[in-house]
Amino acid sequence: MSRILLIAIFLSGCASQAPVVTPGGKLIFAAGTVTAQRGNLVSLQPDDLVYEQNLVVTDKRSRAQFLMNDGTMLALRPQTRLYVEAYANTTQQGYVLDLLQGGMRSISRGMSYNRIKTPAGTIGISNAHYNLVWCNDSCSMDNDNTVMNGLYLGISEGAARITNNSG
Repeated sequence: MSRILLIAIFLSGCASQAPVVTPGGKLIFAAGTVTAQRGNLVSLQPDDLVYEQNLVVTDKRSRAQFLMNDGTMLALRPQTRLYVEAYANTTQQGYVLDLLQGGMRSISRGMSYNRIKTPAGTIGISNAHYNLVWCNDSCSMDNDNTVMNGLYLGISEGAARITNNSG
């Protein structure tokens, strides 16, 4: 009897140790359709949380703004696909985002060193205000003119370092 009780206690302890997914921030504004893939597809509304390991997507003519846990403001352009790989909860730790398509604007807080991965390379950013757009047959301007394929980065404050397979 005591052996069965010991096994039951052990198994209940194992079941309660599910992996914890950290919230990275929350949606504060959405125009159009904004979704998060987190096992299932979720339509995001203002005040909804976005978590590590979420794929956030804005549709054509949709935009989203997030207030992240470290105080960073993050705005996504239309037709953006952004994977939240890791997001710290303090201004001293960094975050890792994967910009798979589209563009974003960020006003970072704190002195952390952050990484944004793109198909063209990885950008290390520290305490910066920046715009980043990755175009791969998917970018157009408001007047429906297309933008040439490539990675576009503009920094108004702070520092960035771009690396790729060539260095």
